[in-house]
Amino acid sequence: MPKRTTLEDQCTAVAWPLRQLAAAKYSEKKWSLGTAARVAPEQVVAAHLEERGADVSWCEGGSINVLIKAAALDVLVTHNIFQDRQDAVRRYLEAQFTLLKDHRGSVLAAIDTVDQHRLTKNLDEILADAFIQEAYPRVSSAFVRQLASIVDRSLLTKIANLFFEKPYEYRAGWPDLSVLEGCRLSFVEVKTTDLLHASQLRFAKEIAAPLGLHCQVIQLRSAQGV
Repeated sequence: MPKRTTLEDQCTAVAWPLRQLAAAKYSEKKWSLGTAARVAPEQVVAAHLEERGADVSWCEGGSINVLIKAAALDVLVTHNIFQDRQDAVRRYLEAQFTLLKDHRGSVLAAIDTVDQHRLTKNLDEILADAFIQEAYPRVSSAFVRQLASIVDRSLLTKIANLFFEKPYEYRAGWPDLSVLEGCRLSFVEVKTTDLLHASQLRFAKEIAAPLGLHCQVIQLRSAQGV
């Protein structure tokens, strides 16, 4: 009989550290630890990291997605099929990268060279849009603005370049939490009893590893009296 794959096996295979965190369990979707009471596992881990001084966004890559759109917005508007700025703001990035595959070079150049003032202005425009707020309800404006001031343009360009390869596939699989500790960006996947999904393993091997992104898995385990 083949050996049953474990979360530890998967983390070892993709070279992601695996940490366990004890918390009070009420159901699969309700946990408590410290100031986080009867909330989703992701919120428990986010609060735990914030208590240690990190800034955290539970957005499954949404912050990076919005930031890439802001950096490329002017070119996305120029090549928009409707010549409509609002459509460029609202249209999902995976759709735009699919439609604009022949303009990949100009999109990447825009991301790589956008100045901070323009990036901030575009970001404010995107984050103020009602459709974006509805589509990305857990993307924190404050977090993305902080991210914009920290993430190197070359890294953002490299992520976008990979995203162009398989826009719809690479939109999925990002870890639950984006974490900023000082100037260091990392990602945390939160688990309880399940394994890493196929899209998460693909992300680990085809995006995180080539780009050297710092990722880890934190697994909640049930403990009494926490």
